[in-house]
Parts: sequence; C-alpha cells; structure tokens
Amino acid sequence: MKPTWPAAVARRVGLSGAIDFTPTRVGLTIHVPCEKGQHTVDVRMEPGVNPDAVVKRMLAMGWTVGSKPTCPACSKTRRPKEEGPMPAVSTKSAQAPMQPSPTMFKAQRVVCTALEEHFDEKAGAYRAGHTDATIAKEAGCSEVYVKQFRENAFGKLHEPQELTEIRNGLSDVRTEASL
Repeated sequence: MKPTWPAAVARRVGLSGAIDFTPTRVGLTIHVPCEKGQHTVDVRMEPGVNPDAVVKRMLAMGWTVGSKPTCPACSKTRRPKEEGPMPAVSTKSAQAPMQPSPTMFKAQRVVCTALEEHFDEKAGAYRAGHTDATIAKEAGCSEVYVKQFRENAFGKLHEPQELTEIRNGLSDVRTEASL
C-alpha cells in the first residue's frame, strides 16, 4: 500500500506517522514539530507539492531534518558548553628533542670560521674563490645550512653569487696579467 501524502512528508522529514496540515485557499500549511524547541512551526506550501520538494524547501529555509527535525530559529542557537574540568593536555612533544652532536658543533665552528675569513660583510659578498657551496664542502654540511647561517650571522649577499665569481675571476686575471 502506497503511503499517503502526509505520511510521505513526515517520513522524509524524519518523523514517524503522519504530519499535520491545514488546507488553505492557496495551498496548505504544514505543522512541523521542532524537536529541539519542543514547539510546532507552520510551513506554507502550494497544493500538490511532491514530498521531496517539501523537504528540499524546508532545508532551504534553514530546517535541520533527520532523526530530530529542528526549525531554523533553533538550528541557529547553540548549546552552552558544559562546565567542567578541562582534560589534561600534555605539553611535551611526542618525540624527544634532537640532541646536538659533537659533529654538528664542529661543523658550526668551521662554517663560522670560514665565513669570518672569506665573507666581506660590508660588500655583502664572498672573497675570490669562495661560495656557500665551497664552505659547505669544507665544513661537511649542506649548502642550505651555510646559507641560513651566513644570512643570520653575517647578512645576505648584495649581488648574485655568479656575478661575485666573475668579479673574483677578473681580479685573478688582472693579477696574473700584471706579473
């Protein structure tokens, strides 16, 4: 047996049984109970509307449908948070912190010494024959680490490294030509 229109609307909204409605001159008024607010809300519809279209229109109005239909006004209000003790949260990280190794300390010292010798802070450039890559190779660490260390401790390069290398190469050529 096919369910009647009020029962079909009620089932799609999330209610058991049939839904109350009142026929009017221009359609019908559906009386939908709001489970959250424990009151009934009137929803106006045209006559002969498909039950799925009723639910779709209710959703567009702001209704929450399902096991507990809730009107738009009650859907917007939020429940106050329950007072109670806060759960304990660990401030320790899941992993143990990395312990610096003697190799790391040695690499830092070598990088610092090499930068002191081969980087001109005023010019913001390396002296002839030296780059982040050459210092990284000498210290046994990554070029990225040397770059970060140099920028933090000595400053950024003021000109592209390639231009510095060309300039240093030209000074070497001039030195050889003058001999």
